[in-house]
Amino acid sequence: MISILKAFRDALVADITLTVLVPAANIYAGLRDEKTPIPAVDIFQIAGGAPDRYAGSAIGGMSKANDAIQISVFHLNEASGWKISDRIMSLLLGDNTTLNAAGIKNISLIAAPASAREANLSHIPIRFRYNYHYTIT
Repeated sequence: MISILKAFRDALVADITLTVLVPAANIYAGLRDEKTPIPAVDIFQIAGGAPDRYAGSAIGGMSKANDAIQISVFHLNEASGWKISDRIMSLLLGDNTTLNAAGIKNISLIAAPASAREANLSHIPIRFRYNYHYTIT
C-alpha cells in the first residue's frame, strides 16, 4: 500500500499554481514543525481504520477504507491563507490524476473550513473524507 499522506502531498506539489503560493518544501506529509517557514501546509490523518470488509465493499479483489484527513494552511495574512485553501479545495474536490492513480477516490469536504488565529498566524483547517481502494493480498 502507498502512503496516503504522501499521495495527498504529491497531488498538492504537482500543482504549479499552489506551489507559487506555498513553496513545495513547505508542504508536509505529516505535522509541520512549529519553526517551519510560513506559508506552510501540513497534511495528517484524523480518522481511519481497518478495511471495510464487512460492509460488502470487497469486490474483485479490492477493498476500501473510509478515512479522513485534515489539511492545515498556515499564513501570516488571512486573505492569503484563504487563497491557498481555495486552491487546495479546488485541486482535491476536482478530478485529480495523482490521487486517482494512487487509488484515492470519492473525496468530499467534511465541513466548511473556518479560520482561526494562532499567535501571529492564520490557521485554516480543511477536513476531507475519502475512500482508498487497494488490492487485498
